Parts: sequence; structure tokens; C-alpha cells
Amino acid sequence: YLNADTAWLAAGNFLTPTLADADAPFSCLEAATAGVDIFAITLYAVGAEGFGWALKIGRKTLCNVADAVVAGDMLGTTTSAGRLDAITFTTTAATLTQLTAGFKSLRSRTVLALTDGTSGNTATVYIS
Repeated sequence: YLNADTAWLAAGNFLTPTLADADAPFSCLEAATAGVDIFAITLYAVGAEGFGWALKIGRKTLCNVADAVVAGDMLGTTTSAGRLDAITFTTTAATLTQLTAGFKSLRSRTVLALTDGTSGNTATVYIS
């Protein structure tokens, strides 16, 4: 159960906790920065300042992912609100940003793509 912090949360989007002391417990935002902790996936759309259900462990269809995601990819946050993409490293040398995103994703919830991403930016994932 969660509280949408100030903004509407779309169904299937990935969330990060709101860390401000003034916010209520379980207050969340759509993850919109690469490398932030993943808290849960919205099960249904939640209005601004509203309350709704989220999935913290389990399988979810129609999740917001980049269309290039391939089944088996480990996923991490991006700069697109609520969307995840495959955690990748450059072939020549991993940049500090990529390494940071990879390590942060390991300490937050792990998200694995179970199906390939579609042109509509959705896939089935498992979050644990």
C-alpha cells in the first residue's frame, strides 16, 4: 500500500521512495533518475496524493520498460519517469555513471525482464 507523492502514478510504472521527512511513510514517486533505488511497481493508476497498491515481490505484466529490453535482462532506472531499461556497460570501458547505476540496482529491488520489450514500451517483469 502506498501514497502517491504530489504526482499521478501510472499503472505499471516503477517507483522510488520519497525520502523527505515531511512526507508520509510509504510515499512514492515515479523513478525518474538513473541509478535510484526501485521500491515497487504500481498495480493500478494512483491519483496525486492518493493511495493505492503496489507490487514489491512477484510477476507483473505491462510494465513500463524500454522497447529494446530483452527477456533475461536485469533492469535499472532511467531518466524517463517510471521506466526501466537494461543495465548495460560500454564495451570499451564502464563509465562511473554506469557502474554506480549497476551497484545501486543491486542494493534495491531486483527487476528481471521475463519477456522482450514491445514497441509500446511494455514487458512482463519479475521484481524481488
